[in-house]
Amino acid sequence: MTLTADGAFAVPNDRPRPTWLITEEEAIDTEIAALQTGKEADAFLLERRLGDRSHLLVAKRYRDRTHRGFHNDAAYRAGRHTGNRRDDLAMAQGSRAGLRMRDEQWAWHEFQTLRQLWNAWAPVPYPISCAGSELLMEYVGDGDRPAPRLVDIARDRELDFAGLWNQCLTALRTMTALGVVHADLSAYNILVQDGQIFVIDFPQSVEIRLNENDMQFLRRDVGNLVTFFGRAGVRADAEEVFADLVSRVSWL
Repeated sequence: MTLTADGAFAVPNDRPRPTWLITEEEAIDTEIAALQTGKEADAFLLERRLGDRSHLLVAKRYRDRTHRGFHNDAAYRAGRHTGNRRDDLAMAQGSRAGLRMRDEQWAWHEFQTLRQLWNAWAPVPYPISCAGSELLMEYVGDGDRPAPRLVDIARDRELDFAGLWNQCLTALRTMTALGVVHADLSAYNILVQDGQIFVIDFPQSVEIRLNENDMQFLRRDVGNLVTFFGRAGVRADAEEVFADLVSRVSWL
């Protein structure tokens, strides 16, 4: 990020599409294995193949409301609008059609947020496509071994935790400058591959100024990471980090 003449933080927005991605319609996606089960969705490992070219990807499939472990979502949905008055009204009223649209909105919201962050060079998996309640994205791992979560390698004392903290701080600064608060950030949804972090799981993310809980969520995200890294020997002041992030928000 750079500082502009008027004091705002400018985030680069010119990231090219990955060269490894197969985009031809003739490509075939084959499900290989289940990766993870979460509160609101399940993740599966897929292979996309076209002739002798192939790559792995992740399909994140959101469950409907009756099969989710996460139901109290009103605080995260506050301020979200589709731009379609009828759809927004149906979701607000909780009709059958509105609840179905809410389920699909989680996937679409995560896709749009990932796309915004990817374009700004944030450390997130590349979002490939979104259809209904399924989101396809870049697979982060080594062969068929998924990248571990930060929490899973917390006891690895050979890791450069100071370097990982700096990466997390840079990611937080990029997100905040873009007006994005993860709203559920912790060591459980940060992957580490070859010393590089990848922040995942953005369905509940909120937009600064549009969600009344934005600063509460941001403060909690910061606190979660400061606590985790503090246990790993990296000291940071949560209030100082929070103030630094807030200073990067465009309030115009």
